[in-house]
Amino acid sequence: MGKLQRAHTRLLRKQAKKTTRKKVRRIALHAGTAAFFTLSGNTLLHQKVFADEIPDPHFLEITADIDADGLADWEERVLGYDPADADENQTEIEDGIELARCCAETIHSLPVQQPGDPIPEGIYRTEILTYGLEQCHICGESFNMGEIVIHNPDLSEEKWICFLGLHYLEHGSFSYSGTVHEGRINVPALARILQIEVPNHGDHQVPVSGDSDNDQMTDHEEYGLGYHPFDGDQNDNLVIDGADLGKRIVARVEEVIASDPTPGYEIFRHELDGLEQCHICGRYIHMGGTTIANTRLDLKYPQDESGFLPDLALHSMSHGSFDYFGTEHMGRVNLNLLMRVLELQLPHVPDEHELPLKDTDTDQDQISDSEEINAQFNVQDPDQNENLIPDGVDLAKQCKRILDALPVYETPQTQMDRPYKINRFMRGLEQCHVCGENVNMGYWEVHNPKLDQSMEVPEIACHYLEHGTFEYNGDVHGRGRVDVNKLLTLLEMPVDCGDLGTIYHPADLNRDCEVNLKDAAEMAQQWLLKTLP
Repeated sequence: MGKLQRAHTRLLRKQAKKTTRKKVRRIALHAGTAAFFTLSGNTLLHQKVFADEIPDPHFLEITADIDADGLADWEERVLGYDPADADENQTEIEDGIELARCCAETIHSLPVQQPGDPIPEGIYRTEILTYGLEQCHICGESFNMGEIVIHNPDLSEEKWICFLGLHYLEHGSFSYSGTVHEGRINVPALARILQIEVPNHGDHQVPVSGDSDNDQMTDHEEYGLGYHPFDGDQNDNLVIDGADLGKRIVARVEEVIASDPTPGYEIFRHELDGLEQCHICGRYIHMGGTTIANTRLDLKYPQDESGFLPDLALHSMSHGSFDYFGTEHMGRVNLNLLMRVLELQLPHVPDEHELPLKDTDTDQDQISDSEEINAQFNVQDPDQNENLIPDGVDLAKQCKRILDALPVYETPQTQMDRPYKINRFMRGLEQCHVCGENVNMGYWEVHNPKLDQSMEVPEIACHYLEHGTFEYNGDVHGRGRVDVNKLLTLLEMPVDCGDLGTIYHPADLNRDCEVNLKDAAEMAQQWLLKTLP
């Protein structure tokens, strides 16, 4: 009976070891008795499951470590580990312990430069010894009070670690405690300077929880901004939506700061005497930031009276991430509030050719309110076809594509039943005031035989249409704007239901009802009849 009981006990142990190793790896059980190890500074070690797995007492517990693997949750996100998986590579060694030991081995393998010796190639270390010893609070071993300096010439960076810290790395802990030094090694910085292989190789776009389409915006943020939480690249430009939007925000913030005082805004710069280091790439950024107040909306970012938008956050957004990790600031941008304060609606980065409109443009989509009303577009929606491109930019480029596709004739055609154009080019060039490109100084004569109407479209205007704007500016025609409504009429826009030119009822501001082809054609016909002389 005793033999059977012992066999049963072994089986239970084997099952427990297999199913609970990751979650309760640090609970000490030996002969049914729980054991605790209490460290100086009130540090409590995890307990372990089996007597042969009693943890190294140098492993100091840290806060905000869901999987208890020795890496804080934020460190795992920066490094590219899963904060909820203690052993991602299935080596049966916790990720933090394994990484710490790997760092220690790498440091020991580095060549040591002695004073007066030539600098070794690649990564190397120097040792700065001081007069005095300190003791490890765990084992009592003594170490020089000095430090090791790790040099990485390729990164132009160096990292300082006390000898005691190296001792703890050898035991699998990034935290250390001694009679002189106590603290925690900067894990991302050490892994970066030692060029340790980690899942995230310097990519600022760390995984975001609650982000179904992996576009660096949470589903909640996308719903709030009117994005599609299951489409990571709505404008099909091969750049995820969050990265698109982040760069647009940075451009707008820098624009507001550079043009201060800006009408409608009050800018407060927090210039601080110091730098902080980005945990992702190691770059040093000014540790200050900006408070942005929108006086028109009576909103400001951030709402906290003592806070500001860190320059580090701008650095991260320029690399496509709303999360930022630095030695001074760490967090996530309140995306919805910042967008509202900046009055931004789309991630579109304006082309320099998108000249400001003289008339009112409520939704800032490069089509004036009067033009949108005449075309029966929505003056409150800058992106009616939901492709994350302002309607005016979209429409201008669409008009240019249709103009290019029109047949070309030398004289007016009375028998034609569709729009065409006549080449009225001249001997001479006109220069774009924005990019300096030279185009013919002439124009295209656009005809619609069915309407018995025509208009002139200068070639310089076509150049600007290609860049997404109906405004143009050249050294021959000067500053002007294409007659948007007349051009749409001559080109018989909209072409198809679903194109940007889809006509909606004036009261249908939320576009809840869809317009079929027949209804669109009937409304277009009614609209054209009203506009005819």
